[in-house]
Amino acid sequence: MWAGPAQALLGAALAGLEGVRVECARSRGAALAAMGEADGLITSMVLWDREAARALSRSPRITWIQTVNAGFDTLERFGVPAHVTVTTVGGIGSQAVAEHAIGLL
Repeated sequence: MWAGPAQALLGAALAGLEGVRVECARSRGAALAAMGEADGLITSMVLWDREAARALSRSPRITWIQTVNAGFDTLERFGVPAHVTVTTVGGIGSQAVAEHAIGLL
């Protein structure tokens, strides 16, 4: 499951790694269908919902999810199997968010 214009660039960069096969889904349905064969998933929490969580629960091979967002509250809300590790982009946008907040004062 991918989001944003950097999809092709990120996919190409990851595909260049030895032993890595990248599947860039062209639609939400294709992404959900591909999860059953995936070992890992890179996704946006904006796209995560109950349907995606159900697909994850039926995807025993997935052991890692990387979000392209700092937060993962949506994953927490819908649940993640215990064997799945979740990583985020962390505080990557924290300075910009802080500057924006100050600007709004």
